[in-house]
Amino acid sequence: MLTEKEVNQEVVRSRHLHGPMSREHGRVAKILMREVLEAAQEEAEVSRLPRLSRQRTSSLMALRSELVQVVAVAAQWVANIDNEREREENEQNANSNSAGGAVRQ
Repeated sequence: MLTEKEVNQEVVRSRHLHGPMSREHGRVAKILMREVLEAAQEEAEVSRLPRLSRQRTSSLMALRSELVQVVAVAAQWVANIDNEREREENEQNANSNSAGGAVRQ
């Protein structure tokens, strides 16, 4: 069963290899789609192999690994969105406080 720890390990591995996830939504979408495509390619390999073969077991593990990468990219994207929303809320609050202070004087 997939665990949060496993996803976090993949996030750390990915950051180590590629650096932090882009904040550009379009770029992250492309990365996620690439990971989904890689998972689909592994699934196609699994589907062509005979059930209960060693090669199929290996391919299933490769498919699982690709799917963990999909989850890790999606999780990083969600975290970026949450951080962006929080930054914008903080800026809005700061602007509201600045504007309110200027009116009071």
